[in-house]
This record gives sequence, structure tokens and C-alpha cells, in this order.
Amino acid sequence: MIVKVMLENGAYGSMSLTDTRSQRLGVRYYIELRAARSAFTMNDGNRYIAKNRNRVFSKARFNPLTAYF
Repeated sequence: MIVKVMLENGAYGSMSLTDTRSQRLGVRYYIELRAARSAFTMNDGNRYIAKNRNRVFSKARFNPLTAYF
């Protein structure tokens, strides 16, 4: 399933969610939010990146299994 939302000011967001799961991670997803020239993306809850056309503001990686500990 892919969900897209577009606002009147030009900002938009999209989310992709699958019902096919992996044995280790479960259901997978991808989230992307954009406004003006900036973007935020998150993959499977284990990494994210925030950037614009000129530079990366922030990025991080997480162990997706820490939520279960």
C-alpha cells in the first residue's frame, strides 16, 4: 500500500507499507516527507536522514530490534 498526501502549500508526504514480512524484521515500511527543498526519510524504523539540496542536516541508524528489549 502506498499513501500520498499533498498539501496546498506544495508540501507532501508518502508512506509505503508491505504486508510481506521478513522473519527478522516483520512488516517493512518507507516514509518520506518533503517541504520546499527539505526532505526527511525513514526506512523500517532503523535509519533516517534529514536533508536539503545543499547538505544533510541529520542522520542516524538504529537497531530495529531494540524496541523488543
